[in-house]
Order: sequence, then C-alpha cells, then structure tokens
Amino acid sequence: MRRLACVTAALCVAGCSIVNDPARHRVGPDGALPDAGTEAGTDAGTEAGTDAGPGADAGPPDGGPPTVSLAEICVTLAQRFCAGAPSCCTDGAADFSDCNRQMLDACQLVYNAADFPDVVTYDPVAGAALLAEGERYLMACDPDGLASWLNRRDGFFDAVRGTIAGGETCTPASMDEEDYIYAVLSCAQPGQVCRPNGGTGTWSCRSQGAAGDICYFGFECTDGRCERPGVVSAEGTCGAGEANGERCRGSDECASYACVGNNLLGPVLSRHECTALDANAAFCRYAM
Repeated sequence: MRRLACVTAALCVAGCSIVNDPARHRVGPDGALPDAGTEAGTDAGTEAGTDAGPGADAGPPDGGPPTVSLAEICVTLAQRFCAGAPSCCTDGAADFSDCNRQMLDACQLVYNAADFPDVVTYDPVAGAALLAEGERYLMACDPDGLASWLNRRDGFFDAVRGTIAGGETCTPASMDEEDYIYAVLSCAQPGQVCRPNGGTGTWSCRSQGAAGDICYFGFECTDGRCERPGVVSAEGTCGAGEANGERCRGSDECASYACVGNNLLGPVLSRHECTALDANAAFCRYAM
C-alpha cells in the first residue's frame, strides 16, 4: 500500500501528507510495508505565477457556492501550491515543474475519477472549500495549519463523501491502496471512518480512532497521527506522534508532521527521522 504521506513537500510533511515513495506503500499478504523514502510524481503544468487553473472555483449559474470539479481539483491544487510555495522558502524552492509533478501524483491517489468506487462520491462544493482552506495556510506561510489540514478527514479528504451508514459493514475489498483508502473514507457520518472490528475480519463505520486504536493512516485517527513500529509494519496505532529524532516512514507518524531523510542507502537502510516543522520543511523540499 502506498502511504498518503505528502502532496509535494507540503503533503510530504503533512501527507498526505500525501506522497512518499510509491514502491513502499503496498501491504503484502503478511501486512508488511517496506520502508522507503518520500516523494513521487506526475506532470501538470504551467509556470509559476499562473492563475488557479481552468474551472477552478467557478460558481453554478444560479450564483450558489463556488465549486471545483473532480477533474480539476488536483490540477488546481498543484498550480496554486507550486506558484505560491516559493514565497514561503528561505533556503530555495524546488523547480516548479517538479513540484507540479509530485503534487499531482500525490493528490490523484485520492481524487481520481477512474478509481472512485460506488461507496464514495465527490462533492464539488466541498472541493472548492478545501482548496480555499489550504490556500489560506499557503498565503500565510503557516506550516502547522497546512500540516493539520492535510492530515484531517475533514480537511484535504473532505470532498470524498461516503455513503455507508454508521455501524454498517465497510470491509475493504483488499489492502491495495485504492481499495483501502476509499473503504476508510466510505462512511457517511461526519467523524466516522471504516475501521476493523477487532480480529473478526470485518470492518464497520465507527468513530475515528482514539489513542491505542489500530490504524494505517493518520486521517483514521482523531489526532491525525498513526505510529507504526519498526521499519516494515504497515499497521500502527493512533497516538500523539513520535518525538523529534525518532525514526519514521511517513509524516503522520510524527508529532510535528515532519519526517525527513534520504533514500541513498535503499529502502531498508535509509533513515528518516521526525524533525521540527518549519516553512522550509513544509513548502520547499520536494525530494528528501
């Protein structure tokens, strides 16, 4: 299973967070998750300083609230973030096209029309609202606000709306990324996610996990953090997040939402550690 640990640097730190290295994000038959690094990508682009993107925030003809389509949300997010992020950097920013590529790849792990199953729908009004919230943190160069937004079920993930009632069965078809993520997001009631029913092999829509509850992603937990032991376990527990200096494989494992390191020694020997979250970590680093 690929972990949603970062959408570019921002989603990387937050994760989305959305993207870490896709090669390490698939759960094997034994639940193991290979350790690896942070970023990935696809193309998008325009040049820094362009507008928000075609169709972005266009209100309906009757003058209702702004909307953004499923086809446009990731393009718009990538263009806005990558045009604005350099103004928050003090140690240099990544190339705009690299930023665009990584942001699109990360965002489309969630917002991809081709992958949407029947158990979820896309809300275009919520899509416009979540972009506006994220942009507020970007304009303020607010890494803490951005990191929280990226890891909240009611933040970056809010435009994915579930259809399954509270208490009803929502067991993932498999632990492949697409099946798993959309199952977790398939619950209709706010504050609920699809969670395992302790060793029964079934899952149901229940409140987000409290400290000590099983998780695979931070957005499954009330505090937005999922602490995974060792370097290969996919399964973790909800908690307050690891302290700075502790080993990590995704930003949602860290109290700070910042997991940085490198992949120079390969997926097992590479070392990533929780570190302090600042504007450079959140907005400027795309290939750690």
